[in-house]
Amino acid sequence: MKERIMKRLFLLSAIIIIIIAIVIVRKQGNNQQQSINQMAEEKTYRTELRIGISAVDSFDPIISNNKNVQDVSKLIYESLVTLDENYKIKGVLATEWAKTAENSYIIKLKQGVKWHNGNEFTANDVEFTINKIKQEKNSIYKVNVENISQITIIDNYTIRLDLLNDEAFFEYNLIFPIQNSSDYTIGTGLYKINQMEQNKVELTRNQYKENIENVQIKTITVKNYSTMGEAYNDFKIGNIDIINTDNLDYSNYIGTLGYTVRNFYGRNFDFLCMNTKNTALYNIEVRKAISFAIDKNLIVSSIFNNKYYVANYPLDYGNWLYSNQDTSSGYNPEQSKKILEENGWEYKNNVWQKSIDNKNVQLKFNLLVSSNNELRIKVAESIKQQLEEVGIKINITKVSSINSYVQNKNYDIALVQISTGVSPDLSMFFGDNNLINYKNPEVISIIDEINEINDENLLKEKYKKLLEIYKTDIPFISLYFDNSVLIYNSKIVGAITPTWYNLYYNIENWKIEV
Repeated sequence: MKERIMKRLFLLSAIIIIIIAIVIVRKQGNNQQQSINQMAEEKTYRTELRIGISAVDSFDPIISNNKNVQDVSKLIYESLVTLDENYKIKGVLATEWAKTAENSYIIKLKQGVKWHNGNEFTANDVEFTINKIKQEKNSIYKVNVENISQITIIDNYTIRLDLLNDEAFFEYNLIFPIQNSSDYTIGTGLYKINQMEQNKVELTRNQYKENIENVQIKTITVKNYSTMGEAYNDFKIGNIDIINTDNLDYSNYIGTLGYTVRNFYGRNFDFLCMNTKNTALYNIEVRKAISFAIDKNLIVSSIFNNKYYVANYPLDYGNWLYSNQDTSSGYNPEQSKKILEENGWEYKNNVWQKSIDNKNVQLKFNLLVSSNNELRIKVAESIKQQLEEVGIKINITKVSSINSYVQNKNYDIALVQISTGVSPDLSMFFGDNNLINYKNPEVISIIDEINEINDENLLKEKYKKLLEIYKTDIPFISLYFDNSVLIYNSKIVGAITPTWYNLYYNIENWKIEV
């Protein structure tokens, strides 16, 4: 009996000891977590961001043709509308916009917006900016406003824009910096110009912005260098925090360590334009055979060191109207030859040929390429080699102005580069008088319908249908997008998601660790 009581006492003591130990451990854990949380709260951040840019022509974005200036200007100025990370339009200084007639738009403006000097933003400022752009012959925004025939101020926060001609996705043209009529250096953006020198501009937070106290970066110093090489050197030794470049060999200048890189789609899209007025290229099977014979991945890896992006479609850069379905035929040279054989083409005398309308048609084409771009010439040479491996003969013709040949429809196949527009309009590829001479009544009907659609879901359906037809007809062959790079100090943290439209997207949430 006594032995049993002793065992119970021992067991009870053990339980009490375990409970005490658990309480002590938990208390220590809580204290340790509180200490960690306190350290996190007390963590300090540097409040100045230093940006390096080069070869500035003017800090006025309406006049400047410098991409760096356009990027920085989005910190200082706001536009009526802007693009989000998916290149979808959203209002900034405009709250609503609507097409009220065939060539007329009503735009409602945001109320309560103040300029950096404290004055109120009104419709008069929009009118001033549009007229200023119209007067500047070399403004990159001139194309945005050239279709505007008349501006009518209805009240301080409402304007009507009348157009010369109906225009698909006209609202995307409203992406230009709105300026103050008294001083071009004054904007309504997140940052204001505090000091401007020849080689340096200092920006500070705009005190009139809502929740501006939550923006961690208080000052932005924009340093202007004569050359990008000078900017690379200053970045390498830590005098600036962030640079943007399209140079594929940037590591040769700044090394490979001590910084973070964000690669993102550039604005330039390269594709093979095939003139469907050509008797052979009019045939879908020939265009498909060409598509199957081209190895885009080989081009991107061998010529662009895997730093460019294989393209399947003109909107294949993250646009919200691209459904991410694979529109590429895929590289398959045997399938290329099989398609031609199944459609009556014969390979004899070292060339594919077929009788069409009582004429012997051979698969021999001139490939136009710009003579002043060495990389694009290499691409043309690669395409020539790949096509000739399946028996399609190519003669490369180097020309100084490829656009004139394409616009005049004076070509067989052309290696063309375009800069992607802010609008998802695809009429240059599918609409009337398109570059390819491509005629498909269903496609033209869809392009016409798109201009009148406001419902996003219906718009997505129409764009999906265009994709399906593109994959079937292959009127042109998408090749690749170029690459742009944001290179920055590894101590910069936050959601850093640059796009070709907005390099400093989401900067209000960035922090710089000390």
